[in-house]
Formats: sequence, structure tokens, C-alpha cells
Amino acid sequence: MFFASFFNSQVGINTANPHTSLDIVGNADSTSSKDGVMAPRLTKQQLASKDSGTYSTSQMGAIVYITDITTPTGVIPSLSQTTEINLPGYYYFNGTTWKNMNDSALNIYNSNGSLTADRTVTQGTQTLSFTGTVANLFSVDGNTLSINAANHRVGIGNTAPSVKLDINSGGTSASPVPAIKIVDGYQAADKVLMSDANGVGVWRTPASIKPTATGIFPTSEIVTNSNGSGVRYLGVYIDLTQGKWVINAGLTLFNNTSSSRYWLHSYLSTSTTAIARSGFTHLGPAGGGTSFAGVIINGGGSDNDNTLNFLSGSSVINVTAATVRIYLLLENKAANLWRYSTTAQENYFYAVPIN
Repeated sequence: MFFASFFNSQVGINTANPHTSLDIVGNADSTSSKDGVMAPRLTKQQLASKDSGTYSTSQMGAIVYITDITTPTGVIPSLSQTTEINLPGYYYFNGTTWKNMNDSALNIYNSNGSLTADRTVTQGTQTLSFTGTVANLFSVDGNTLSINAANHRVGIGNTAPSVKLDINSGGTSASPVPAIKIVDGYQAADKVLMSDANGVGVWRTPASIKPTATGIFPTSEIVTNSNGSGVRYLGVYIDLTQGKWVINAGLTLFNNTSSSRYWLHSYLSTSTTAIARSGFTHLGPAGGGTSFAGVIINGGGSDNDNTLNFLSGSSVINVTAATVRIYLLLENKAANLWRYSTTAQENYFYAVPIN
């Protein structure tokens, strides 16, 4: 129902007593009445197509509702007035430009504020980017974290990072405070952070502080005799950790075949029954064919000077597994052509770490 008060120049809708120039009272008692006021609904294209000068200072305060923001095309003489129309919604004309009615609302772009409760931003597949050119572009709690956009650096514990990642724990020589902690599964006491060829760092024990590894000989004597073909395990092994090692072996061998002479090989293996190299590789020129070797002879007598021989050698290996157990094998020959005892006093088996 429309009412007009000509004495006060006021118009009322659904009220006979308007309190302002235009007073609209909703139909509160109706559950189906569509209460509200609708501003003119236009598209960005339609506004941009208005004749030049259609909207000027005389239209300051005009309100429209933009339903579509598709980039205007064709004849668009008022395009410059629509540059800030980038979302559907209510816009007002400020004399030169159509402005979003939310532009003056308090938000992080124009005002400081405080959260009233915990907040979570669910990005899904959307990205969140910050761009800038100032030194302390983004910071958390002062100097806890500082992003230097001017020089593309990150500071932790300081707001003026001098390198790509600059960490200051606040410690001093009198009262040091640890600054970093990296847990990658390799961490342990006395390790250092070492890089691979691609710059990926992991915790490693450098050879300079890694102890020499000694082979494990049985507490009770084990005697092994040749008995045919293949290889034989001598009852001696060594446990090594990841890294490069020089393995040294010395074997006292008895040759009880009169006047015999033959070339004999010894091997490093991760199997006791065959030559296998799982978790380590030989770095010498022979690669997978690497072995220790020597000539074994019998001088024609039965005493030690004629029957005892010593086979020795060294090999550089790279242990790629976290740990590996390496067994000492000997090339098998005809039955009883050679004999090895783990208790011979000349025997040795050990490894020295190298970088």
C-alpha cells in the first residue's frame, strides 16, 4: 500500500506514517511475502555501453546490482567507469567510478584486527601467494619468521637475513642455544650433515671419526678344507655401516700337496655359499670381479717352511645399505688341496673408513 505525506515530502510503503524520505515497512506477518528493495540489475557490459557522461557527479550515490562481470566488448564508451567491477554484487557511483559497496568495510586490506576464535583456511586445489618487494614482507611474532621479498631470503630469529636461510637462535658463546634439528632417520650421535651430488643432505658419520671395523673370528677354532668346486666360507665376517671402506684381509693357508703350485682367489660376499654383493660394491677397476689372489705352493717338504702360504690383499668398497655383513670366502679346489684355520696367528680381517 502506497502512502504519501506531501506536508513533509515523505513517501511510505505499507505505512501511513513514513519517518524518512522513503519508508518501506515489510510485511512481517506474511510467510510468503517477498520483502525487500531491488536496485536496478545490470551487467558490466551494459554499464560500460552507456553513453559517455551518462553518469557524472550528478549521479553520485546511485546504486545498481551487477549480475554479470564478463569483460565488456564492442562499443563501450563508459568502460573506464567500470574498471573496479570484478565481482557480482551491489555497486555505488562515487562521481567517477562504480565502487563495490564492500570496499569500505573493515578487512585485512585496510585495517588491523584481532581474531575472536580459531580459524582454518581450507585451500583445496587453490593456491595462496604473497608478492612484494620489501625486506620484511611477511613476519610472524616479530622475528620468529621473516620473509625478505626484496632479496628473496628467509630469516628465523631475525628480520634482516643476509643469506637465503638465516637462523639466529639468540645464543652466545657464553650461553649457546642450538639452532637447527633435522630428523631424517639417519640422525645419531657424532654424525655430520653431508651432501650428495644434488645437494641433498643426510646425516653421516665422517671417516675421520668413524672407528676402524674389525672382523669377527670365532672363539673356537674352525678348520676349513678344500673339497671340490665353487667357494667355501671360512667362518670369518665383518659388519660395516654405510660409507666407503678399505677392507684388508690376510689368510694363512696350508698346502699339503707335494710340489703343487696354483693361483687362488678370496672373495668378499654377503652370502656364505656363493659370491654375492648385496648392499655394497667394489670400487676398483675390476668392479664386480674384484678378489684377493695369490700363488699357493708346496716346496716339496712337510714342514711349515714348505707347506704354509700367506694370501693377502686390500679392496675399496662402497657400502650403500645402512648396515651390511660381509663374509670372507675362498675359492674351492680339489679335496684337501688347501686348509685354513681361523686360529692361525697371522690371520687378519679389518676395514678402515675413508671419505
